Amino acid sequence: VVVAYGYADAVEALFSEAVGRNFEVVVVDSAPAFAGRRLLNALYAKRVRTTYVRLTAAAPEIERATLVVLGADAVFSNGSILARSGAFAVAALAQRRHVPVLVTCEAYKCHDRVRLDALNANELFEFPSSDGETPPLTHLPYDVTPSSYVSAVATEHGLLPPSAVAALIRELAEKETA
Repeated sequence: VVVAYGYADAVEALFSEAVGRNFEVVVVDSAPAFAGRRLLNALYAKRVRTTYVRLTAAAPEIERATLVVLGADAVFSNGSILARSGAFAVAALAQRRHVPVLVTCEAYKCHDRVRLDALNANELFEFPSSDGETPPLTHLPYDVTPSSYVSAVATEHGLLPPSAVAALIRELAEKETA
């Protein structure tokens, strides 16, 4: 059983490569975007055994998982990841249950910066209320997962420990200037 949170192109590509193998994916999702529905539909179309749960019901699913897969909007040089809000909660649940966390992303998302929290340089989204009377929903779309919660980072350049992200960034920068 593999648990995936939300949606990322790299996560869908990973599962697409595994079609035909015997595995089940539990898609964990959360409000307000419910991006995991996109992954759920893609996997369902490929006939992958898939279960869908909300973030509040993730703990028992992670308990039976052998791997957690997260997409990343950015991977920083210290190995921490910026991802949709809720990714840190999923990674923390996985660590608590000794389930490895694999982060998948394209190498261009690796940045030579360090983020220690999700409040610095985050965005603030407001979703208007449907009735016009209740206050709008305010949502921070991203959170930061520390590298200590990440077992490995997978890019098109291979599988790396989070501590090797800085080396990958340097290598890519050298190739760019050569």
